[in-house]
Amino acid sequence: MKHVDPLISIGMPVYNGENFLKEAVDSILTQSFENFELIISDNGSSDKTEIICREYAQRDTRINYIRHDNNKGAAWNFNYVFEIANGKFFKWGTHDDVLLKDYLKKCVETFKNREDYGLVYPKRIVIDERGNELIRYSDMLHLDEESVNDRYKHYLKTFRYTTRWAIPILGLFRRDILKQTRLLGKFPAADTIILSEVALRSKFFEIDEYLFLHRKHPGTSNKANPTPAKIAAFYDPKLKWRVQLPRWKWLFENKVSISLAPLNTKEKLFCYLRLFQWSVLRTKSLLVDIYYGFRQYIQILKEKS
Repeated sequence: MKHVDPLISIGMPVYNGENFLKEAVDSILTQSFENFELIISDNGSSDKTEIICREYAQRDTRINYIRHDNNKGAAWNFNYVFEIANGKFFKWGTHDDVLLKDYLKKCVETFKNREDYGLVYPKRIVIDERGNELIRYSDMLHLDEESVNDRYKHYLKTFRYTTRWAIPILGLFRRDILKQTRLLGKFPAADTIILSEVALRSKFFEIDEYLFLHRKHPGTSNKANPTPAKIAAFYDPKLKWRVQLPRWKWLFENKVSISLAPLNTKEKLFCYLRLFQWSVLRTKSLLVDIYYGFRQYIQILKEKS
């Protein structure tokens, strides 16, 4: 019998995650806040992931384990766990990170009397594959500005130099706000676009406590897929042979996010202006994107021939 009426749904998409899976699941099941469901969606793993998950599911009724016959890509799996979630709040979980005991409790408490907030997340401690602390980190996405234009400006400033680290995507969302977004796209830095669409609808709160252990190891998506082409194939295996222009794509998807947001004409124009200013600052990077896109095209032709 599965857990009914959970306040929080935690969706954990996984593929071949046996290395750190037990530690990640244990950190969730031992949370001081217990009213949650854990949805584990296995994208056709070929290691011991299935055995581990079925053992846990037999012991704890809060776990809903679903196994798929083949790997449909990370984007599909991330979106799938959200679509079958039941809680008022939703959090994506990963097989290699660790939640400290009061993570969920502190996030839920923070949401109280803050109806205009759509995302709450804590500061994080970066650890290595052995669990040793490397650095303590703030993601600087405490977007509490009343004006949507100011929030969007803050968002763009945070991602001025890089779109690789969007770790607040693993925070706790109001499910009704997240449902208004397009969820995770099938392209590099798609997680930052979710943050963009949530920021255009609500505020973010960064808890001033280190409650999240974020693990860096050779198997993480960015390490295992170091090029835009490989990260796109990670999101969707069907994209293996497509040229990727990640900065142009990011710019275009942000434009789409603004157009779809429930804003008035003046607010949208201000956000478009902020995005244009960002693109001017990144002119060199956008040109480099075209250069590397051409090199990708040549490489694809060679591999196909």
